[in-house]
This record gives sequence, C-alpha cells and structure tokens, in this order.
Amino acid sequence: AAEPSDTLSPLAVRSDARFRCGTGRKVSLFSLDPAQRISAEGLQYPLDDLSVDTLWRATLNVATQDVVSLRLAVPSPVLVYLCHAPA
Repeated sequence: AAEPSDTLSPLAVRSDARFRCGTGRKVSLFSLDPAQRISAEGLQYPLDDLSVDTLWRATLNVATQDVVSLRLAVPSPVLVYLCHAPA
C-alpha cells in the first residue's frame, strides 16, 4: 500500500484556483493534457499562458507570495505538488 508523503502535499485542480502555500515553498505543476495552458501569480518563474505540453514544463518553481493563483485554459486536471520545507 502507498504511504502518505511527509515531503509533498499534492492538490488536484480542474479550474482557476488560489491556494495558500507560504513564501519560499517549492511548487510544481503537472498536466497530462497537451492543450492545457497555465497562467500563475505569486511564483518566482512567471507562467503567462504557458503551454504545458511536456510534464516538466511547469515544475521546480518557488512561491514568492503566501497565496498562489492559477488560471487554467481548459478544464482538465492539473496536479499541484507543494514541497515541505526541510525541518
């Protein structure tokens, strides 16, 4: 059986979303839909209608604000992984 992760917090969104993650937290976004385009506010590396046509395209970002906002072009799932800060 799969064990819960103590280093990642996964979220799944299908529409525009806002989530509190904390400044400095690592954020990675994944979509299996090559038509998905993501815009975001509150991240170190800007996402402005970014095509996520490969799995790695919207990964390894960092929150620059306490709350991150996402805008999705199509209503297909986007997985959001928030890395916990090391203890």
